[in-house]
Amino acid sequence: MTASGLFSIREVWSGGKGVDLTGQRVLVVEDEVLVAATIEWELTVAGAEVVGPAYTVEEALVYASHEAIHVAVLDINLLGKKVWPVAEVLQRRGVPYVFASANAFGADAVPGPFAAAPRFDKPVSINAMLKTLASLAA
Repeated sequence: MTASGLFSIREVWSGGKGVDLTGQRVLVVEDEVLVAATIEWELTVAGAEVVGPAYTVEEALVYASHEAIHVAVLDINLLGKKVWPVAEVLQRRGVPYVFASANAFGADAVPGPFAAAPRFDKPVSINAMLKTLASLAA
């Protein structure tokens, strides 16, 4: 982390050094194509099988309801819609998830039922997020 409290580019997209997600199916829900592709790449490098990415709440609900998933990465705001219905389905299924969003820590960003989930503000430290995903999937 830099003196200003921001992450350097190496910390943000450093890859999953020492993180093993082999055999884990990870749902990626992210409406920004380049961010989704980067997260997908980093997960794949760490050995995960990526489900999605889903770019809309509707698409994410299909994956969350019907796919075998071990853990998920959820952006909070998908094209103007909140991801809460997806988080609710995952909770019912017992699938842990993290939030990775520019809104992860804003006032009232995460309502009570989902407040216990780990949150990562964008730009996300991929290494930290992958370590958290591995811990949740274990």
